Amino acid sequence: MALQHRDTSWPHLKAELELKGESLSALAIRHGYDASYLRQTKRHALPAAQQIIADALGVPPQKIWPSRYDHRGRPLTHRQWQRTLATGRRCTAHRRAA
Repeated sequence: MALQHRDTSWPHLKAELELKGESLSALAIRHGYDASYLRQTKRHALPAAQQIIADALGVPPQKIWPSRYDHRGRPLTHRQWQRTLATGRRCTAHRRAA
């Protein structure tokens, strides 16, 4: 996957997994979660679930969901992520005052 500024579309993400012989349900079960757990990443910022999917694809989660990470690559909370979607601006919550 190429570096991008928008989150990877859900159909594209699922297709990439299928090309690697994986499914969201199988990945979730293999990692000890309910089969539907990884599907929640479609609408919720869940860093642990995002990491499982990213590992299966062999890329960092920041490349798949850049809107869900701050400028240093740290995951945003669900609330911070929702705020970035509403305002269209990147979250700077982790920046230190100069």
